[in-house]
Amino acid sequence: MAGVIRLEPVETGLRFVADITGRTVVLDSTEGARDANPVQALLASIAACTAMDVVEILRKKRQVITAYEVRMSGERAEEHPRRFVSLEFVHRLTGRAIQRKAAEEALRLAHEKYCSVSATLRPDVPARHVLEIVEG
Repeated sequence: MAGVIRLEPVETGLRFVADITGRTVVLDSTEGARDANPVQALLASIAACTAMDVVEILRKKRQVITAYEVRMSGERAEEHPRRFVSLEFVHRLTGRAIQRKAAEEALRLAHEKYCSVSATLRPDVPARHVLEIVEG
């Protein structure tokens, strides 16, 4: 995977546009920014990577998912580099007759084995995933 980020335009402050293999992602730490900053993007990347793996695993188990939401939060250190010291992801699956055991196993496998974003994090960062299933 290759990519480049560029500060565009420089006068605006901390708005970077990333070109990742032909795709554009905006990262912005400027005061009042509408786009995600890099820390928020990391949190969202972990959530999305895990959720995508969960969906793939559950599809193979023939589980019917009609909606998927991940609420995410992280606690950051007070001192710089203000890294995450803990993470929490609440996965809310909506579907028809989703089997809790299958969903729990899919979430475990996604987090522990398949999500490359989570695997990239240092091992001393606790990441807690909570599963919620909504019938619908």
